[in-house]
Amino acid sequence: MYWILPSAHLENSFLEEDKALAKFEAAWKNLGRGLVVSEAPKYDFKKELEDSEAKRKELEIEIEQHKKHLQQMQRHKEKDELHRKNLELEVKTKEILDKFNEVKDDLEDREELNKVLTVMEREHRTELQAARKELINGLQGGSTSRSPPLVGLKRVGELDEKPFRTAIKKRLGPKRERVADINEKALVLCSQWEAYLKDPSWHPFKVTIDEGKEMEVIDDDDEKLNGLKMEFGDEVFEAVKTALVELNEYNPSGRYPVQELWNFDVGRKASLAEGVSHILKPPKQKKRRTTRP
Repeated sequence: MYWILPSAHLENSFLEEDKALAKFEAAWKNLGRGLVVSEAPKYDFKKELEDSEAKRKELEIEIEQHKKHLQQMQRHKEKDELHRKNLELEVKTKEILDKFNEVKDDLEDREELNKVLTVMEREHRTELQAARKELINGLQGGSTSRSPPLVGLKRVGELDEKPFRTAIKKRLGPKRERVADINEKALVLCSQWEAYLKDPSWHPFKVTIDEGKEMEVIDDDDEKLNGLKMEFGDEVFEAVKTALVELNEYNPSGRYPVQELWNFDVGRKASLAEGVSHILKPPKQKKRRTTRP
């Protein structure tokens, strides 16, 4: 079923539609003008943004250049500091080398002086030994004086027979034996211990520290010495100890008695000066007895 509108009404509808279309076109044009106008600030903002970006890049470049400049300055500073330290090291090295050369020269001079002094000391010692030997040879004849000399010759390391004779005599007790028999037994015992003294395998010494220095002393715990002491007494024991000490000091390699210039007054080895003084000392004049008329 179709509805047919009157022609007047249709025309009115077209007119209304034309008016609405015209209004729409006008509004569209106004909207276009508004868009054109609003594009201007947007363009200005974009330009500012581009300018800011360019300035930022320029600033980054400038900062980078500044960093490179600072790095170069730092390298130059480190190089200068290194150079300064190298100079200081060279100066110190030179000072050390100079001091070393000075000490080296001083040591070489001292070494040369020590060699000269060593040769002089050796020559002096040789001369003293020769003079001492001549002095000992000169005293071989003995002294004509009845009194024992203050300085003379002694066979150091030789056993004293007297303590052995005394010990044998005490051991025999009240038995009456001839002096010759006592002397013979004492001589046998003394000879036995002289053989012990010459035996290099028997070394009854021990090492002790005295004032920081090592020294050898008699080992009183030695089995052989203790047996001698228990059987024959202290005097024989001390006589053997004295001979051991003298042999160890004056002839440790040979282990036999040797002639030595001796100061009997103090009980020690006499100096060369003491020996010469003793020889040059004029003998005492015997006092003449005056007879009464």
